Amino acid sequence: MTMNRLLALTLTFAVAAPLVFASGTPAADDPEIAAGNPEIAALQVGLRAQGLYAGTVDGLLGPNTKTALRKLQKRSGLVANGVLNQRTREALGRYGRHSPLGARPLSLGVKGWDVAALQFALAWHGFPSSTLDGRLGSHTDVALRSFQAWAGIRANGVAGPSTVAALRAPQPRSPLMLSRPLPGPLGDRFGPRGARFHAGVDFPAATGTPRPRPRRPDPLRAPVEDQRPGRSARRCRLDRRPRRRDG
Repeated sequence: MTMNRLLALTLTFAVAAPLVFASGTPAADDPEIAAGNPEIAALQVGLRAQGLYAGTVDGLLGPNTKTALRKLQKRSGLVANGVLNQRTREALGRYGRHSPLGARPLSLGVKGWDVAALQFALAWHGFPSSTLDGRLGSHTDVALRSFQAWAGIRANGVAGPSTVAALRAPQPRSPLMLSRPLPGPLGDRFGPRGARFHAGVDFPAATGTPRPRPRRPDPLRAPVEDQRPGRSARRCRLDRRPRRRDG
């Protein structure tokens, strides 16, 4: 049957904790959308800026990333072996000088490799910041402060040792078992898309498709309805952690 209009119900998650639907369908822990390496993501951002890579910033050192890396090395007079090292980072100019993530405190206005790695790590924890571009602008600042508040770190907008440690810690597993909001297959899943990040799981269906009766919610972990115009989403947060000061 041809569907003239589609309704995409999106579940958006505040934290990228692995989630499983009651039907057994995995969400954030699906191998197809496994979190990549923030340092490889930073490389991909740098390669995109050089016009050498047009793929998704997914943090995975796949064949397209390796090809772009070899092109950069060859253009810079380096051995084109596809191995990421300090000389290869330096070939990216000022962008590659500050690596890896944690090499310096990061705050509003800074740019570079480590900022791109920070943006990628924040996104995979459920705090995306618009475009992955290696610039700590207002969107990244908001995402950083939101993550710090969730992680129990003083939300000062400075990514220091405590923030980096929290981003490198194993992602928490969600205690929630979610029911599918609509029948049918999954659409777009949680994960990177080009130089941006899709922080949700889409359930495409024909307009007017009835939703299954929801299970009785847990009053302590009740989701909050997203009331923004044109959006149909539900957000669930895990419990906050004890606060720590960032260095």
